[in-house]
Amino acid sequence: MWVLSSESILPALRLSYYHLPSHLKRCFAYCAIYPKDYEFDKDDLVLRWKAEGLLVQPSNMDMEEIDDSCFHDLVSRSFFQPSKINEYGFMMHDLIHDLARFVSGEFCLNIEGDDSCKISRTTRYLSYGGVKYDILNKILEISTGQHLRTFTTYQPLNQSRCQWARRMDDDIKLGLLSKFKRLRVLSLSDNDYIVELSDVISSWKHLRYLNLSGALIKRLPEIVTTLYNLQTLLLGRCVYFVELPTHIARLINLCHLDIRGTKLQEMPSQMGKLMKLQNLSDFFIGRRTGSSLKELGKLQHLRGDLSIWNLQNVVDVEDASEANLKNKRQLRKLNLKWDGDGEDSARERCILEQLQPPKELEYLHIFCYNGTRFPDWLGDSSFSNMVSLELSRFQYCSSLPPLGQLVSLKELLIEGFDRVQVVGPEFCGSCTSIKKPF
Repeated sequence: MWVLSSESILPALRLSYYHLPSHLKRCFAYCAIYPKDYEFDKDDLVLRWKAEGLLVQPSNMDMEEIDDSCFHDLVSRSFFQPSKINEYGFMMHDLIHDLARFVSGEFCLNIEGDDSCKISRTTRYLSYGGVKYDILNKILEISTGQHLRTFTTYQPLNQSRCQWARRMDDDIKLGLLSKFKRLRVLSLSDNDYIVELSDVISSWKHLRYLNLSGALIKRLPEIVTTLYNLQTLLLGRCVYFVELPTHIARLINLCHLDIRGTKLQEMPSQMGKLMKLQNLSDFFIGRRTGSSLKELGKLQHLRGDLSIWNLQNVVDVEDASEANLKNKRQLRKLNLKWDGDGEDSARERCILEQLQPPKELEYLHIFCYNGTRFPDWLGDSSFSNMVSLELSRFQYCSSLPPLGQLVSLKELLIEGFDRVQVVGPEFCGSCTSIKKPF
């Protein structure tokens, strides 16, 4: 446990904290769960705040605005600072970290090195970074924390994955986690020891955030679909993961699903029932099984990044139209990917035509398109927000679309156009208001 007195905290820092609005005080104090010098991701932290109910939504603002506002308020007041290494990461200065530990008191506890593991009955947020000695006794002491709301593991800076992740065997881990019946947030990312969770998942009826990113698992047990309060499910970088639960559509409160870097080849059926889904990293189209492309049309709140895989498996061209991508105005990055040669060039073009993205899109990548002609929307000047475009392996196209009309374009990658021999004036388009392309 930490022992910090008010005298060890600079008066100016204490004053800065006491002038924070009450909801920002709660959000900042929660960050004491991180160890010193730890780089955290903005989006991940906000998801944890939401799961713990630390964010309050005024009637005149949507939740996304609240998320950004709270985080950027703390950045603007220098409680968080951007990482010098990771452009998406943030850190706390050591003095700010001491302040977070002080104001959180016994509510937050970070165990690392050879720290004592005794938990107060008031402890609600716990992080664990592995210990070097006497692992069994120390971990079993954590079981006294039956009122925990957050339990998260992280990789110590001075240990590799294989050194720390195998220190807790399955029996200890499962016995420990089964005692945490009030958990809202559980993060076991990058752990080699995660094998079977079905015996304990039924204990987590209040769970809202589950992070298994990088875990060596192939699938989740079907019982995970009984976690009706679950808002966030993170499975990114689970390189052996091959199958989502069949009845995942029962998770009616799910808002965030990250399946990047997995071995998934199809989505479970009825994905369109996840009506609250806001962030879906990937959508895989199976061969006549699982959810079809049109299920995306029912997910009206999608935002951020979306990758659609295996477009060669689209059976009905009308499914592409029903996906209704052009009306998902909060999408910012879209990847459209085929795999293998297409049998019908005209059909391929119809599919891509119907997959017109919203005008607000900023990043677009189209990979392995097998049509001979481009859709009418590609290169249209109405895509004035487009800053990055990648067109890869268009092996049957003999010309380029009018990309010179994209006035905001900063990055352009064109590769694998085997039949293009000359770039003609059509590349600049017919927009007379532009003297020079780009």
